[in-house]
Amino acid sequence: MRPELTEILARHGATFHGLGFDPRADVARADWRACAAELRAAGVRFFDITAIDRGEAVELILVLVDPPAMQLEIRTSCPNEDLRAGSLSGVFPPAEWGEREVFDLFGVVFDGNPDMTRILQPESSTIFPLRRSFILEERPW
Repeated sequence: MRPELTEILARHGATFHGLGFDPRADVARADWRACAAELRAAGVRFFDITAIDRGEAVELILVLVDPPAMQLEIRTSCPNEDLRAGSLSGVFPPAEWGEREVFDLFGVVFDGNPDMTRILQPESSTIFPLRRSFILEERPW
């Protein structure tokens, strides 16, 4: 990883994991957007945004690419009591669709996203099917 990127992540209090080919850094939710903005200014590009339900919290995963070959994951956690995070759509415009997908499947609301509507399910849906708490009432098969 370029030293410049390591410095940016350290300024945001990141905890590093796996500093090999695919490094990962955990940042506080409050630093999520600012950290992403600084990384973008340093030339890092957006690849994807997704989430994992860890039971007590939903972990957001921002996948970035630092050309020519390095992939970098920035993660933050949203406790079940407050499933909100700052939108990255102003930093990385393609993140808008990924945030909508995470909202639709996990229930995380991204403050500042210009179109926080469902993308896969009907707007009237009240379920978040990728949450561990979601129970399928009947088998569809």
